[in-house]
Amino acid sequence: MDLHYFFENNTGTGVLSTANQKGEVNSALFARPHVEHDLAMFICLKRKNLENLQQNPYASYLFRVDGKGYEGVRLTLLLQEIKDDDILAEKLRRRHTKTEEKAYILVFKILKVLPLVGGQEEG
Repeated sequence: MDLHYFFENNTGTGVLSTANQKGEVNSALFARPHVEHDLAMFICLKRKNLENLQQNPYASYLFRVDGKGYEGVRLTLLLQEIKDDDILAEKLRRRHTKTEEKAYILVFKILKVLPLVGGQEEG
């Protein structure tokens, strides 16, 4: 599956889930990632998921496509880097809403791609 094409051409609802070093899980709504090759980038504010990723680099992202039943993907992710780059964050924003909060870029390696429903890994 071409994830770059998929995320650029579908709208929907995304949820990023992380856990801290104790295994306490947090899930939050997240926009579609920017995908390049086997990397996914998300814009993140200083919230619980950012804190969790500093303790445990693994995450899961679930994306359900708008209006298409149960179409979507689940990604298993491994954090590669947290970028503190205001210029890149602004460039990656799809909606340019005004906020005074500091934005970070989460760069993940995509370890696994699964459909929204079922367990067969996407090719």
